Amino acid sequence: MRLWNDHFVEYGRTVCMFRTEKIRKLVAMGIPESLRGKLWLLFSDAVTDLASHPGYYGNLVEESMGKCCLVTEEIERDLHRSLPEHPAFQNETGIAALRRVLTAYAHRNPRIGYCQSMNILTSLLLLYAEEEEAFWLLVAVCERMLPDYFNHRVIGAQVDQSVFEELIKEQLPELAEHMHDLSALASISLSWFLTLFLSIMPLESAVNVVDCFFYDGIKAIFQLGLAVLEANAEDLCSSKDDSQALMVLSRFLDHIKSEDSPGPRPGSHHAFFSDGQEPCPVTDIADLIRDSYEKFGDQSVAQIEHMRCKHRMRVLQGHEDTTKQNVLRVVIPEVSVLPEDLEELYDLFKREHMMNCYWEQPGPVALRHDPSRPYTEQYRIDGRQFARLFQLVSPWTCGAHTEILAERTFRLLDENMDHLIEFKAFVSCLGDTVDYQKQLKQMIKDLAKEKDKTEKELPKMSQREFIQFCKTLYSMFHEDPEENDLYQAIATVTTLLLQIGEVGQRGSSSGSCSQEGGEEPQASAPSPEQDSVFADTHNGKSPRESQVFPEEAAQGDWTVSLEHILASLLTEQSLVNFFEKPLDIKPKLENAKINQYSLKTCEMSRQSQPELKLSSP
Repeated sequence: MRLWNDHFVEYGRTVCMFRTEKIRKLVAMGIPESLRGKLWLLFSDAVTDLASHPGYYGNLVEESMGKCCLVTEEIERDLHRSLPEHPAFQNETGIAALRRVLTAYAHRNPRIGYCQSMNILTSLLLLYAEEEEAFWLLVAVCERMLPDYFNHRVIGAQVDQSVFEELIKEQLPELAEHMHDLSALASISLSWFLTLFLSIMPLESAVNVVDCFFYDGIKAIFQLGLAVLEANAEDLCSSKDDSQALMVLSRFLDHIKSEDSPGPRPGSHHAFFSDGQEPCPVTDIADLIRDSYEKFGDQSVAQIEHMRCKHRMRVLQGHEDTTKQNVLRVVIPEVSVLPEDLEELYDLFKREHMMNCYWEQPGPVALRHDPSRPYTEQYRIDGRQFARLFQLVSPWTCGAHTEILAERTFRLLDENMDHLIEFKAFVSCLGDTVDYQKQLKQMIKDLAKEKDKTEKELPKMSQREFIQFCKTLYSMFHEDPEENDLYQAIATVTTLLLQIGEVGQRGSSSGSCSQEGGEEPQASAPSPEQDSVFADTHNGKSPRESQVFPEEAAQGDWTVSLEHILASLLTEQSLVNFFEKPLDIKPKLENAKINQYSLKTCEMSRQSQPELKLSSP
């Protein structure tokens, strides 16, 4: 304590304190308990957050306490697993303080919420700091010192494991040569990074490690890990498998002591060894930390951050590859698209999502990628994005009707009506194109705007919906090699279906009149409107389109069912061939890869310059 007081007199002890080599050595020896909490706040700069947010923690506690959700359930489950051997957490006072800090932080940062190992770290912070100070120390660790550590994928910890592997190759080449698969050592060391050695070392010794961590950051954990491996290099090189290497390291770490803990913990890892094995020598934590600084302290913080950036790209790419493979494994059995084409579609879908994240105005678009969601739902697109993809990869060239068809298809795929669809739904509209019955059900269901999602039977189609349905079919035939035959076929089918609908309408009217007055309905001749259904009309329609789509008459009870539509379409072989022909999506995908960015650029240009309009010739 005298050395610390001398240093404070010479260099100060508040935020203006100089960081010198002398204080680094003092920290390596261990911060006195009476100074530990305050110096942690100072070294981590949490003291600034504390001073600049008066009352913030208290408000968070008031807002968050009493609420019940998945995060609070996870916190409650882990409360009694947090340093259970320490007296401070064997009563409700300590447990309640831990609950408040964890719940308040989860409320502050819902993106992280709560992750395992946060309880262990927070328990230690509460031993040496006030409750509000512990909260701000937790903020500093989770959001600045260990970024991306505390989430479902622990990306930050995996990045640091990759950095640790590279450091092993550089600093301990002989060990790296003997242990060909360094990923095993990285897996073993995962808990070192996640809990700052708190879960695998006696608490009295691990506190000294945390002292160094708050002073030097993650650099202290890297160099201490290298020192541990060097101290056990001979045994690790002779180990036969990963489990034996784990036992060697666990035994060593369990026998690390400090001045406050003269002996190893009872009931620790050494109990797993046989009685005939030589006892493990006890290592002083101060000596181990001093060796780590002397032998491996030459790495600067800037070098560590550079290595982190390099390995972060590899780790994220590995996660993306895993996500892609898992999505494809789920989707492939459910669609008829070839696996290699499905991979291209996934890349196209993901690229569309990412372009909106980076090019659009800040908003909910950037929040659609949620790694905590199932693999198939991590990337989602909205209706406008779907329309662009539909235009690029749709097997039908619908001309001006493309946007309408895309909008209807999107509404059908958006089953939960949140205006977003995932990749599985997107590819299903392409994978089902080989089945004309599914296509018909899809269009009819959309046009009828079915409201009862539990109803299995499709409702009958009204005359207005039938005309829209026919227009959709008409637009699909545009630029098809068999265009003329298809138009003739759809005209024939339309005539037949209109007659079926008229028969049903007359039958319905007859039944209604019989019930009301008991009068017999008179068989009426076809009206002039019915006679001229396929005659050329005005309103600017082409003769062919006017032939297929009559002007809407009084609808009454005119309806037609899916069964009628399907049976009528099956009478025309050209229509059957059109809907059953194999889908070759490869040319579309090649074209999409070329034009996806240009299509987005044109749209952004139109949005940024709405006043510019093309004048008609």
